[in-house]
Parts: sequence; structure tokens; C-alpha cells
Amino acid sequence: MQYLVETTFWIMVVMISVILTVAFTTYFERKVIGYMQGRIGPNRVGPLGLGQ
Repeated sequence: MQYLVETTFWIMVVMISVILTVAFTTYFERKVIGYMQGRIGPNRVGPLGLGQ
């Protein structure tokens, strides 16, 4: 029984680590790509984004 609990714990730790790594990698990738393209968001081009 102890083996099952320990194995389940480590499987969950690995799965959560992978999910968090993918989430942060995607977030930072999108930030870098947006910076490289020089995009200006709607809050920078006038009220309600009307200057787009």
C-alpha cells in the first residue's frame, strides 16, 4: 500500500511540473513573439482602442 501511495504522489508531482512548465513556456513565448513584432495593444492607441 505504501508503494502505491508513493508512486501516485510522484506521478502527480511530475504531471503538475510538466503542466506548469508548458503553461509558463507558452506565456513567455507569446510575450517574446509579441515584443519582436512590435505590436501595440488597444490600451496604447486611444480610448477603447479606436485609433487602430
